[in-house]
Amino acid sequence: MPIYAQAEIRIPTGDQTEKSEFLSVVIGDQTEESEFLTEVIDDQTEKSEFLTEVIGDQTEKSEFLTEVIDDQTEKFEFLTEVIGDQTEKSEFLTEVIGDQTEKSEFLTEVIGDQTEK
Repeated sequence: MPIYAQAEIRIPTGDQTEKSEFLSVVIGDQTEESEFLTEVIDDQTEKSEFLTEVIGDQTEKSEFLTEVIDDQTEKFEFLTEVIGDQTEKSEFLTEVIGDQTEKSEFLTEVIGDQTEK
């Protein structure tokens, strides 16, 4: 038994034609909006990539400055130790000078006494 295909062709009525035209306009508008949004997304992607590069550069600069600060901190700590050592030596010399001053004053008195005799 042969099989026959039967197709039904519908011709839109006036109301259907208006709806079809309206939908074509809506689809056209949506296509334009979609293209616009695609451009916006592309622009945002470019800006995001640029900012990622900027952040990468800033990260490198930040790491470099951290190294510089660490070096300066080490130098500062070294100089603090040197100043501490110099302060101790200065205090020691002040004591020595004080002792020498006392001895000098004592000798001045002894010489004064010897001169009087």
